[in-house]
Amino acid sequence: MIMLRFIASSSFLLTCSAQVYKVFAQLCPAMGLCLGLASGKLPLAVEAEVLVDHLGDEPCSAVDVLVATPGRLMSHLQGTPGIHLDNLKILVSRQLGALLT
Repeated sequence: MIMLRFIASSSFLLTCSAQVYKVFAQLCPAMGLCLGLASGKLPLAVEAEVLVDHLGDEPCSAVDVLVATPGRLMSHLQGTPGIHLDNLKILVSRQLGALLT
């Protein structure tokens, strides 16, 4: 997994996530990657519908690239069945170090 970090103040976090998502939205289709956004702009359940694949016996992550705010990422990891980082190729967030300690 490649971890990219961008620095932004808390007041710009959602705006930065949306901007980064828009850039990846232009790049991912050409690379055959599925993209997801977890930023809190939509209800958790709506985000989960995009982020989780329910086609198999058990739910699993449906995205290769995830742009996420730290708090929303933790909410999904703790409460959304099928969300995990095992097969994620790129995770874009800020201050992940604080979440990992």
